Amino acid sequence: MTGNDGSAPPVLSVVIPAYNVEHFVGPAIESVLSQDFQDLEVIVVDDGSSDNTPQRVAEFDDARVRMISQPNGGLAAARNTGIRAARGRYIALLDGDDVWLPGYARRHVQALEEDPAIGISFSFLAYIDEQGRPTGQVLTTRLRRPSLQQLIRRNSINSHAVVRAECFRQSGPFDERLRSCEDHEMWVRILGRTSYRATLIPRVLTGYRVRQASLSMCFDQQLEGAHLAVEIFEREYGISPQQRQRSLAEAYRIASRKALSNGQVHDAARLMRVALRLCPSLPLRDLRALSTSVLTLLSVILPLRLRQVPYRGVLGLMKVVYEAVPQSTKERAAARDSFLLLLSRLLQMGSSFALSVVLLRRFGLSSVGTYTAAAVAISPLSLLCGLGLPYTLPRENLSQPQRHTLVAGSAFLLLPAVLLVVVLFGWCMARQPGEWIEIALFACGGYFFGQANVFNTLLVLERRPAWSLVPPVAGFAGILLGLLAGGSLIRFAASLLAARLFGSIWLFARVTYAPVNLRSILRSVWNGLKYAPMDFIALLSEQTGPLLMTALLSRAELGAYGLCQQCLTAADTPGWSFVQAHYPELVKSRLGVARVVRSRLLKLSVPIALLVLASSALLGRYVYKVQGFTLMMAALALCLPLRYLNNFYDQILRAAGHIRAGTWLAAAKLLLGLMIFAALISTFRMWGAIVALAVLSSAAAAIYARAASPVMKGIAE
Repeated sequence: MTGNDGSAPPVLSVVIPAYNVEHFVGPAIESVLSQDFQDLEVIVVDDGSSDNTPQRVAEFDDARVRMISQPNGGLAAARNTGIRAARGRYIALLDGDDVWLPGYARRHVQALEEDPAIGISFSFLAYIDEQGRPTGQVLTTRLRRPSLQQLIRRNSINSHAVVRAECFRQSGPFDERLRSCEDHEMWVRILGRTSYRATLIPRVLTGYRVRQASLSMCFDQQLEGAHLAVEIFEREYGISPQQRQRSLAEAYRIASRKALSNGQVHDAARLMRVALRLCPSLPLRDLRALSTSVLTLLSVILPLRLRQVPYRGVLGLMKVVYEAVPQSTKERAAARDSFLLLLSRLLQMGSSFALSVVLLRRFGLSSVGTYTAAAVAISPLSLLCGLGLPYTLPRENLSQPQRHTLVAGSAFLLLPAVLLVVVLFGWCMARQPGEWIEIALFACGGYFFGQANVFNTLLVLERRPAWSLVPPVAGFAGILLGLLAGGSLIRFAASLLAARLFGSIWLFARVTYAPVNLRSILRSVWNGLKYAPMDFIALLSEQTGPLLMTALLSRAELGAYGLCQQCLTAADTPGWSFVQAHYPELVKSRLGVARVVRSRLLKLSVPIALLVLASSALLGRYVYKVQGFTLMMAALALCLPLRYLNNFYDQILRAAGHIRAGTWLAAAKLLLGLMIFAALISTFRMWGAIVALAVLSSAAAAIYARAASPVMKGIAE
């Protein structure tokens, strides 16, 4: 076979539909011509552009590039025109505003050449902005070879695929009635009508440009196409009502995320409600649906000026992580795990933040004080209920199912004792009738936080950190359930507890179990309990202020302090997650990376402290509206680098096995905290507690650094 000019046809034909993309079509064509695979042609279909798109294409003096002009007919029509003109045995689809990354053509052609049964080859893509800079978002999938039913349920093949030309001859052209979702319908048709299958190349090989004016941002049009595509699936493949709802729910989820990215918060909430109504289990099935639900909730409850802060904040964090991810496979996996653990902690902090806002707006500042009183028990309980297992599990020579049995068994055995403790604690801390029930219900959260910490360790060891997002999402669900339940604070606290219980049950139900020798269980628990006093005493030193304030100050003053402490805990999260993700590595490598971790930790603390200063100013003015909040947080932000160092040296002592030294240090910190808080609270009340917390953080960092100095001196570079 030869072309019209007598030349042999190329192996690969690249079809580029172009409509008013004069600023982007040039980089798109250049990204194709610069590939290390050169046996290709580029067919640009100008779909009735009214700008200078044709002139930009004509600037390319390369015989492999040709342009076809036609009246505007939509993306599907433009692709069909290009496919009809294509001469290659493989046809690649590239939109006029997107780009290929190096290696795209070679890898896709290789995948199709190696397996004649493959008809569609697709890969990951990274989102870029209008200037071509990565946003940090990466579109991935775990389905390496999606089946027809999986593809009907959710389109896991993006539109930038390479297709065997024979697939189009057998299945027909794109459906030009569809103004969106035409690629989804085509992939389903190829798998349904031909014997060919699809395969994934698990690499980021495409840059997908996010533009305000692009078709993909018109989510109403997208939903119209989704409904039409699902109707085709029903008619052609006889899908069930459940499959229909799941497919539509996924379309509404995508539209919600796009509306949220465009600042249309109420539209995002409306679309996500429709998605959840169609498929209530969607957040449990899809991590992206889970994150979209949480970000939408956060955006809705914030004041108008701050509604894009959660989405933009997560986007900025993803960009930093994306640019900082190293190239080796092992380091990439560690970076991914660190990011997911950090995201889990951030969601946990977001859940606590949302809880405080709801309590403040719905029940008043005194209710925040009640929750802060309960938090005195929550933190110590979260550690005691973990039985020190996060530190011993990396050392145990057990299989994954045996570890699951160990964790589940310890959680079940602890539950009666926890219930007794929280009831007694609530009765002791209550100031008025009925408050003991509220405190007890809130304090039960410590039990579930402890189980979440243990599960996080398991998930890091098993390379499944995505599941760590379940507990914080359960917290968000509990807040929503409490709002819907209405009524008293007791009913709200009970709803929150029920959602957290469901989240824990879901996690335990998702893993497999194997018998464990009783002696192994007792040994693991005993080894873990060696860490418990150290943790328990260290956390009591942090809770010294609230404990004394419950007796000396009003619930409203305690609530204001609780808001400050919550923000400080959120600021601690990035540092904690960074060290926690490296803890197994610290143990296994005998602390060979400790100095690198410390250096990076200090660099991380500075921008976090600045972020705390900026965010506390916004929170104090627009959300909390508590007098003096911004100044109090400014005082606490100054000591953040020292708090990071305190946590780092504490983990160094644990990794080195210096449990007794760590316990004595925690006891010294507790006694020092009692003296500082008692002296300053009795004199300066709430401001005294703020100053005492800052002083204690600084003193503790110095004490721990001195104690860990001999260990650090012995660390190999």
